[in-house]
Amino acid sequence: MQCPDDWAFFEQPAAVIEIRDDANRFVEFQVNPEAENLPHIGEKGVRQELSGRTYNDVRRDLMNKVVPMRKGFPRYTQFLRGVHVVDRIDAFDHLPMIAGYDPGVHGCIHLLQQWEDRWQALYTIQSNGLGVSNLADKVLAILNSRFSFWKETGFVGWGDPYGQTRFGAQGGEGMVRQEDTAFDIMGAKGLKFRTPGGKDDPSLRREATISLLKGRTDTGAPRLIVDKQNCGPLIMALDGGCTMKSQKTPDGMRVEEVVDKKNSLADVMEAAEYAFLGGGEGEGIVRPKNQTKPKPKSYTGNSTVWRSRSKRRA
Repeated sequence: MQCPDDWAFFEQPAAVIEIRDDANRFVEFQVNPEAENLPHIGEKGVRQELSGRTYNDVRRDLMNKVVPMRKGFPRYTQFLRGVHVVDRIDAFDHLPMIAGYDPGVHGCIHLLQQWEDRWQALYTIQSNGLGVSNLADKVLAILNSRFSFWKETGFVGWGDPYGQTRFGAQGGEGMVRQEDTAFDIMGAKGLKFRTPGGKDDPSLRREATISLLKGRTDTGAPRLIVDKQNCGPLIMALDGGCTMKSQKTPDGMRVEEVVDKKNSLADVMEAAEYAFLGGGEGEGIVRPKNQTKPKPKSYTGNSTVWRSRSKRRA
């Protein structure tokens, strides 16, 4: 879309302005001294408008910003586009590619990298109804065209335990045969996936991702950055688009720490969660009292080996 030469756009001054610190982290909203209606409603009136509103509600209603539509309780409220989203991310050609996978008709695969205590999300691939084999071909095409170094540095895939489920199919003469799992099909194409291990725990996946979103490096940089151009669905899922299940109770509404599978971004979000959990972000969240919290795993150039960061430089 292009603006016609004889058009001009005028925007009413926002009621509030957003204050951020030196690391670009949100601090607070302050009344805009240039707000158009300020002489009529006063600063107290503007501050009253802030009451009970979420971050995006304020940006939409009082700052005239375009924000994602939300219905339900967001799985994550710690994500900030101004902090976690980067216009362009260049992959490291000496590190393996890491993938998070949630199988299904609306399945999704994210391509990421991990270095030191940071993650970068490089590419999101949605199945959009493709079968597992065709989705694998699509992933391979992107890997070979954009991240060709992966054949030397390696590939590490983490996925939903559902990906190793076998379903019976009717064979000849009424015999039942076992079909390949989603992981089997991916593996046959050279994309090896496994589960993070243990029983799948949606609450643990959420806690691990919250810790990653809130975390900062020694220099104050975010521990997760997401490519704006190639990870649009992941950005939408993190920015309140993915919601959790809720149930009506006699006391009101109760929210469960389980992704609402009716949500169109459910598979997108869970695919990323499996990658983070497999990469060690969940380590130390659930541990015996007084036990030292271990650091997340850090991948080496070997796609099948990782070492804890505390030993990596030894």
